[in-house]
Amino acid sequence: MGELRKFYSLAEVVFVGRTLVDLGPRQHGSDMIEPAALAKPVIVGPFTGNFAEVMNRFRAAEAMAEVNTPAELRGRMNELLRRKEWAKELGRRAQQVVREQRGATQRNLEVVLQHLPPASAR
Repeated sequence: MGELRKFYSLAEVVFVGRTLVDLGPRQHGSDMIEPAALAKPVIVGPFTGNFAEVMNRFRAAEAMAEVNTPAELRGRMNELLRRKEWAKELGRRAQQVVREQRGATQRNLEVVLQHLPPASAR
């Protein structure tokens, strides 16, 4: 745990595991936010259900490469390694999506707190 960030920081392109095959509804994808935050070009497969909301944001920003098969993964990886400027732009877009979402934990906490009785009433 916690070691992937080191590898991500060294990578030219990141493929997010557990996204290319269906491992069941409780295991759709690993976290693509961490490599995106490092401005790495990221490739994911079709099984990203655990991160549906953030994936919609990445898609809207055209900030994530998506593939459906191992052959597509190989091709997209090669393409990103060859087309360095495109890869950098993909990484910049992904990082921008992450930056725009900063503070989400605080915003969610505020919503939860609005629905709780005041501390003096507990």
